[in-house]
Amino acid sequence: MVPLPELKMIRNLLVLFFLFIANAGYSWNAVGHQLVAQIAYDNLTPQAKRMCDLYSHSKSKTSANVNFVKSASWLDSIRAHDVHWFDALHYIDIPFSRDETPLPDLPEINAFWGIKQAIAVLSSNKANNADKKLSLRILVHLVGDIHQPLHTVTKISKKLPNGDLGGNLFQLGKNPIGNNLHQYWDNGGGILIGQDKFFQIKNKAKQLEKKWSCQSASKVKNPQQWINASHQLALTKVYKVSAYQVPPKQYQLNTQNITEKQILLAGCRLAYLLNNIAEGKNKLV
Repeated sequence: MVPLPELKMIRNLLVLFFLFIANAGYSWNAVGHQLVAQIAYDNLTPQAKRMCDLYSHSKSKTSANVNFVKSASWLDSIRAHDVHWFDALHYIDIPFSRDETPLPDLPEINAFWGIKQAIAVLSSNKANNADKKLSLRILVHLVGDIHQPLHTVTKISKKLPNGDLGGNLFQLGKNPIGNNLHQYWDNGGGILIGQDKFFQIKNKAKQLEKKWSCQSASKVKNPQQWINASHQLALTKVYKVSAYQVPPKQYQLNTQNITEKQILLAGCRLAYLLNNIAEGKNKLV
């Protein structure tokens, strides 16, 4: 018989599966996620690199062997094959309202929960390498996700009492970057469109690492704080455009700058987590 806590978790996952399957948005596109992974890999200790290389090539029935950087977008790519079991992990949609509509409770299964579970498996002496491979892919992806501000928010209103699904239901005027607010930010205001060759990813990662320091990025060490900061960006910077408006040039430039900074932060902080896991430290969340 399945223990009651596990039954509750399964029930919650199924509920969230049906809730999130309607959400068409992904997260940073493949370029964004691979930039996060490349920056992280550039800042791993030798011990952490060996760990990540090992788990990236462990035998697993659920995922093929690819290198660490390429695996960063796997959690999105499986959606194209109608695999939606992990959909609830991509988000932690903290609700807000500007018209006093009552706010719903935050779902128990979310990106923060997924990050904690992935860290626990990677730190476990009992989990096998195939399980750690899956958990590594989840961790790499979710750390990127929570640095995309629209993965940490949903706008509640009288018109949308269940929320705008992180901007997916927030339609924009016709533009070449995104039909809705979420897609616009997934594409980084345009800078994450194209540039998907391996050498382009490496070069762009180096540019961002020169522009900002990983040393300062790692000072904030708790993923919950990263989520809170992303949520504040959503409130103060992202929802500055009106529905059905074509984002003006200055908004696009701000989106691009915030995107670059958030990708750098995500990569540096992911490296911090993985370096600590490789050293046997797991007092992070």
